[in-house]
Amino acid sequence: MCLCLLSLGWASAQVKTKHQPNYDAKPLRFGYYIGFGSTHYITKYRSSFIQQADGTSQAIYAINSPNTTAIRAGAMINYYINDYFDLRFSPLNITIQKREINYIKGDNDQYQKDEQVDKAWLEVPVHLKYKSERRLNTRMYVFGGTRWAFETNTVGRKGSKRSVFNSSLRTNDLMLEYGAGLEIFRPYFKVTPELHFSHGLFNMIRKNNSVAYLQDVKSLRTHTVSLIILFQ
Repeated sequence: MCLCLLSLGWASAQVKTKHQPNYDAKPLRFGYYIGFGSTHYITKYRSSFIQQADGTSQAIYAINSPNTTAIRAGAMINYYINDYFDLRFSPLNITIQKREINYIKGDNDQYQKDEQVDKAWLEVPVHLKYKSERRLNTRMYVFGGTRWAFETNTVGRKGSKRSVFNSSLRTNDLMLEYGAGLEIFRPYFKVTPELHFSHGLFNMIRKNNSVAYLQDVKSLRTHTVSLIILFQ
């Protein structure tokens, strides 16, 4: 008798609780997220840069964009379509970041640096999300979509406070974004780590810019890898 009771107690202890079993019954969910990322420019050169070898002091021999850190935070709205698809977007997403360009002139073997000041960007991502079946308290998914970004800094946008380098770059961007996440259901909330990959579609160099070495650059496009934690 005692052995049977112990067996039943052990078996019941092994049964895990399914948290929020009716989570998908509500079509609209709200949440917020925080995260960080690594960002830089993907640089494509003109033939004038690749072929130049005149040895003059004005020749540019190297141009690159190192990785810098970005901080992201915002709100998320998720609309349930069916058991496999959701549509989601963020009406309020702020990213604080700056990007750098390093270059070497012919008369200097040391890198010189131009960098943006820390900028706040208002971003509006829209994603279609494809979910796996839920396994007890976890569910994986992938997503894809776009993210529209606008620079919100107004100080120095015009006039002497805005550097020549910053004035030569666009203040808006459209990115192709995709990634994957893992939903972890808890008794009163859901926590989700997500990995994002963002590829800028716009050439960020303005036409008729006044930065000499940018004349040898065909395009600067943004690239960002982010890890965020979403709470719903």
